[in-house]
Amino acid sequence: MSGPRIYRCASGIIGVKDTGQTLLVHDETGQVWTLEETEAVVWDWLAVGHGFAKIGSMLALLLGQPERETRSELARTLARWCEAGLVEEAGGG
Repeated sequence: MSGPRIYRCASGIIGVKDTGQTLLVHDETGQVWTLEETEAVVWDWLAVGHGFAKIGSMLALLLGQPERETRSELARTLARWCEAGLVEEAGGG
């Protein structure tokens, strides 16, 4: 059985907190992303080193949703961010 997936913020991505949102800028390409509300919170937790399971648990509590549903949404978000180059898998399976 494989371990949990571990994600980290991709190198070259700089995060700037603004009122109610987080702006992400790729320092080489200048591409900008805006994360609002829940996505901004997930980014903050990821940036301080929390893993998938911990973020999923905290997010379920924050949103008042079942953890299984929250983790499924989180997995989709992280897959989208991986594709965009915002995060990368750091290990796990």
